[in-house]
Amino acid sequence: MKAVAVFPGKPNSAHLREVPKPSVDSIPDGRGILVKVLRVGLDGTDKEINALWYNALRAMADFARRIGESGAAYETMADRTGEGFRRFWNTPVGYCFDVIDGPDGNDDSLRPNQLLAVSLPHSPLPEDRRKAVVDACARDLLTPLGLRSLARSSSGFLRLGVRIQKADRPMGRHRMMPIPLWRFDMQAKRKVISSLLVVVFTLFTGLAMAAGEQKAALKADKAGKGASGEAVIVDKGGDQKGVTVTAKGLKPNSVYTVWLVNMKPKMDMAGLGEGDYSFKSDDKGNASYSATIGSPDFTKWQLIELAYHPSGDPKNMKEMENTALVGKLKK
Repeated sequence: MKAVAVFPGKPNSAHLREVPKPSVDSIPDGRGILVKVLRVGLDGTDKEINALWYNALRAMADFARRIGESGAAYETMADRTGEGFRRFWNTPVGYCFDVIDGPDGNDDSLRPNQLLAVSLPHSPLPEDRRKAVVDACARDLLTPLGLRSLARSSSGFLRLGVRIQKADRPMGRHRMMPIPLWRFDMQAKRKVISSLLVVVFTLFTGLAMAAGEQKAALKADKAGKGASGEAVIVDKGGDQKGVTVTAKGLKPNSVYTVWLVNMKPKMDMAGLGEGDYSFKSDDKGNASYSATIGSPDFTKWQLIELAYHPSGDPKNMKEMENTALVGKLKK
């Protein structure tokens, strides 16, 4: 027979191996038992785990930006997770599949676990779909005692009075087992506690909100149609400030430079960072750029701008007028 085996301590070592079929007689003293496995596998049922992973990645990207580091890697993983989560959406009924790619295909049973994906600060579902999930659960799962664990319209739902021998009950089929609403109240409390822990983590990672962190929203200019971004400025100590710029919607695989600009009383500008002040967007138009600058030098500037270089040469000064994003800095 075939068995899935791994080499302990060796990554990516899962493989199929031919092994002898087990026998109860191979266990001494009559202690052997033979277990019949009805079903084994991962059917993608844990959409709430996928949603939690998506939320965690977005949170880590926020943490990274707050401490002056790049969150681009977390954003990229979150984007990939969000794209994968779209496969859970069941358009005809307006809520998420319970199972995708299962032995019997996609299962459109309605269960309340998808409410977790709706409740997170960073949800993989857009607003209209979050509303649709809540509406569906309120319509088909809500009872005076709480939430059903399975909608009555689902084939696996067993009403009161229906008796089936325990050994003959198909896996995953339920009588009506309401989930008390106080459990959701507890989940809300846990969310509050989690938020407080995030605040504590923020303090201990040196984010120091009161020490002068500021954010500047970057809005699209003439060469940045459809783009947006943010500049996060934090005190790094030693009279230094860290500036992290993140942007999306840029032209894919393109070169940009970052500049500090004054418009009044006269036009003046200087590159932010070292070298040629440049970065390159990825194939989806996302990018991140970090630099350090002295606090006295930084406070004299009014604007932060991203210039697009269609030639790919960041030293081409004629392309400085191709402003893609611009944001106002606070004094």
